Amino acid sequence: MSEALKRRATEALESLDNDGIPPAKVARRTVENVDSVEFYLQRLASFAAQRWSKPREISPRICAARGWKCIGMDMLSCTSCQVLLNAPLPLLDMCSVERYNTIVQEYANLLKDKHKEPCIWRTTTYKEPLDDLEPAKILSSIEERISSLEPILTPGFVCASEEKITKEHLERFEERPLEAVILGICGWSAEGNGDKIICHRCQRTTRLFIFSKTKPFDALAQHNQWCRSFDYGREFPKWQEELNAATNVRPGKNSYIGAIMDLKLRMRDALPDKSPEKKASPEKTASPEKTSPEKKTD
Repeated sequence: MSEALKRRATEALESLDNDGIPPAKVARRTVENVDSVEFYLQRLASFAAQRWSKPREISPRICAARGWKCIGMDMLSCTSCQVLLNAPLPLLDMCSVERYNTIVQEYANLLKDKHKEPCIWRTTTYKEPLDDLEPAKILSSIEERISSLEPILTPGFVCASEEKITKEHLERFEERPLEAVILGICGWSAEGNGDKIICHRCQRTTRLFIFSKTKPFDALAQHNQWCRSFDYGREFPKWQEELNAATNVRPGKNSYIGAIMDLKLRMRDALPDKSPEKKASPEKTASPEKTSPEKKTD
């Protein structure tokens, strides 16, 4: 590499900030509130399931990260350039799957291309912050949510049982009210006055008085379907991996990897041993009955 080229490369690198973004663009991101968590959550809160029930490619998280807010049925508006995007989807029984997927992809492209030319959202996107990975910090967050919920629990409120929250998990919070523990584990916390609760990841809100013993609260199903708590980690959804880490509970045989290993062992046991070193004795020459291993469903 020539000296002139090295000098130009050095000057270019020095003009970038720590994330590799030119300072001028960093300043504009700041002015336009591109990296503001508060503004992102405001956009995300505008999406309600009855207004925007779309595939993952154009989910509320993707739309909000591109600067869009939902202002009505199938209708988006850019918070910066104010351009509108109408995105109705056909019913699957009215078109082929291929056509449906094509339309979804067209809308996914429009989330960027529909913005007006000078709009910052044409060339950038909001990046969701990384979650804490330290078990102590995860545990602290869960306990903070539980503490916020304890004062607002109503006498008749009941949570539905969740089999993925085991006795070992609950032992870590045994001195706290069970309903508050389940809610806190599943990402809910108190919001404002009264009995209102919220998931800060998907901005879903509801009130406790609606639920009772005859209509228990399902702490997982009540989230919006696109909630970040259900993003899959190495083995489990995010909320479950965080709970395992916070309580130091090791995944059991019900984990995905455990199921695969269990399936492999059962297949090995079901099939005859073809190893040349082992010879079957005359009384054991009958090949074992072959059965298809049961498929484990998550």
